[in-house]
Amino acid sequence: MSFSSIEKALREAEAVANYDSLKAENEAHKMEINRLNGLLVEERRSHNTQISKLGSQVAAQEALRNKYNKSRYTLEGYHKCLKP
Repeated sequence: MSFSSIEKALREAEAVANYDSLKAENEAHKMEINRLNGLLVEERRSHNTQISKLGSQVAAQEALRNKYNKSRYTLEGYHKCLKP
């Protein structure tokens, strides 16, 4: 038996000896990955909701700007526009 074959046999024996603990550790990591992926999906939904709300606000402001055909208002000018 050569030295390299002895090393290989030792690595294989060590792998077999540590199989159960490594398998359990791997399962724990998979569960953590699934949990983090779930959190990521929730955060993306939340951010997309916020983006949609902000987009609606921008569209409303753009509609006001187009309605009054001005790009800038002072506070006084805005109040004048709101009065009938």
